[in-house]
Amino acid sequence: MERMPWVGGSGHATASSLIGDDTAGYLSWGFVRHPVERMVSTHYGRRRNMREPEWLSCADTFDEFVRAVYEPQNRRRMFHTVPMRDYLCDSNGNVVVDFVGRYERISDDWRAIERLVGVPHSKLYALNRSRHRRWEDECKGKVLDMVIELFDDDFKIFGYKV
Repeated sequence: MERMPWVGGSGHATASSLIGDDTAGYLSWGFVRHPVERMVSTHYGRRRNMREPEWLSCADTFDEFVRAVYEPQNRRRMFHTVPMRDYLCDSNGNVVVDFVGRYERISDDWRAIERLVGVPHSKLYALNRSRHRRWEDECKGKVLDMVIELFDDDFKIFGYKV
């Protein structure tokens, strides 16, 4: 299975690397999250859930975190900060999975997947929930502009608004 070579840790496979002739007839899906909310959540959850990379050790505030990730050499160093386009689309920006669910409506979209697959409903449980302010209160001005630039394709492809 092909992995993203620029992602540290265990790596995350792209949908393009997993979908092929041997997966025909299987349902493929992925979940996306509002890009700014994803960055806010990553910032607040990163120290609790991940080994802190050296290049992020001085990024205590959300603004410092975004500025560190925004640096060209850091943009693809954490799988949580890689645009979902890279995971769910081909090189032309075409979505390659059958179903794209949204974190913002995860329960409803999970039910839709269960129906498509034909399995009974099972409850989803929240794990690793981070506590933080709404992204609209956390991310403003130049920092918001930086996040929008980093995730420009995700806003366009998955229809998120600022």
